[in-house]
Amino acid sequence: MTKHENLAAIFNLGRVIESDSLNPYLHIAYKLKLNNYRVITNGELLINGKDLDVPAYMKEFLQFHQKALMIANIIDDKIMSIVLRSIDTKKEFQKIGVSKNMFYGLGQLDENFRFGMPIILVEGHLDRDTMSEFYKNVLAVTTNKISNTQTEILKSLTNNFILMLDNDDAGRAGTRDAYYKLKGCKITEIKHLANMKDAGDLNKLEISNKDEYDWVVMQYKNQIEQEVFYS
Repeated sequence: MTKHENLAAIFNLGRVIESDSLNPYLHIAYKLKLNNYRVITNGELLINGKDLDVPAYMKEFLQFHQKALMIANIIDDKIMSIVLRSIDTKKEFQKIGVSKNMFYGLGQLDENFRFGMPIILVEGHLDRDTMSEFYKNVLAVTTNKISNTQTEILKSLTNNFILMLDNDDAGRAGTRDAYYKLKGCKITEIKHLANMKDAGDLNKLEISNKDEYDWVVMQYKNQIEQEVFYS
């Protein structure tokens, strides 16, 4: 069994998300019917995955948290990596597979994407999947700064970028760094609204205040439309 096949086998131990939740990750997975999200328990891993090559740190993660969300990064129908996120306990992450310098969402770009079309850059998995509802060509850096290798990958994809990194000190530092590393490309920004830290906060807002959510979404859509279609 190859590494990709083993990752797929581990991922398939999980259960599809078939009901809505107040948890932002489970909510977006249910809302958008994301097939790369699964929930797994410690028992399911131990019993159903006993014959698989499961990393010890994944076993330890689930032993501690008992249940976790799995988010698979799929490229060319192959699972390149899986991120585990705790659900009912303190927010913690664990990564399995090839994740260094790998963008999340690279396998979900629009099939008609071509060089020169803009890519929105965000930080996290939830940010990427949230914004994909409004514009398909979104990539998550999975940190606050683009690496040198990621810079080379990005410049091979397009010369047009829309930055939407987190609205905090680290995100603003990452934005300045992106302007430097992507120098020579067209670079614009989507401004965060209504005290939003990141795009993923839209899910919390949708649950807590639907009217304000609709207003913020409209503002984001207007910014995207301005940058994508009228630039």
